[in-house]
Amino acid sequence: MAPTILARSTPDGGIGTYLMRGFARDVALSGHRARLSLRWVGEGRYTYEVDGHRHVLTPGNFLIINDGQSYNSGSDGAVESFTLSFDAAMGSIPELPVVTRRVAGPLGALVHTLTRIGRRQVDEPDMDALFFHALDLLAGQRPEVRREIDSIAATRLATREELHRRLSRARDLMHDRAAGELTVEEMASVACLSPFHFMRTFKRAFGVSPHRYLVNLRLQRAQALMGKLPLTDVARQSGFADLSTFSKAFRARFGMAPSRFRHQG
Repeated sequence: MAPTILARSTPDGGIGTYLMRGFARDVALSGHRARLSLRWVGEGRYTYEVDGHRHVLTPGNFLIINDGQSYNSGSDGAVESFTLSFDAAMGSIPELPVVTRRVAGPLGALVHTLTRIGRRQVDEPDMDALFFHALDLLAGQRPEVRREIDSIAATRLATREELHRRLSRARDLMHDRAAGELTVEEMASVACLSPFHFMRTFKRAFGVSPHRYLVNLRLQRAQALMGKLPLTDVARQSGFADLSTFSKAFRARFGMAPSRFRHQG
């Protein structure tokens, strides 16, 4: 299937900022030089290597690559990929630490919109307005990422940034496997940290313990399933051991039983 490209032209008729939806299978690319870009996948798994660090994209996260950075990339199997690449003429933002981020909040809503546009599921909007809005949201990521990095207890900035990259890999794993079994040891292993160091550093960076973060993910999934399935199935498909465990966690978070929440909804 041919890629979809929606672009704004440069004054000389070239391609400026563009949104591209592409398809690949078992592809390997190396030595590419990026413009400032936002990258994510709709389906499959795509791996980037930027400055010697590996970043895995799966549905639900995204990667920001800075202007001028060199990267290698590839996929194992089929993948639907999306790239929003910015022309320097639109403006610039301070360089961002390259880490995967979760699709959430205003930027997550934008990624959802761009995915639907790339798939031709909606009428094409005012792309200029959308591109400038996207650039503004990317600029807003810097203080949030920097706050997380600066919360980590390490003297050297390079050490804090490396620990943050490792924690982000563990956080991505939590999102990917929230509905299944996942131990602290597995999360720590992905982050290349001891369980104790992982738990302490994760809480410093993200404000909650790994266990609480995982429970919150499961409760979010449960909310989305409410009204669609019996509560026992909601609990099971959200990653809780049983209905009792789910009900206890739900009541602690929302101040009411799941049955009452579903009735109110």
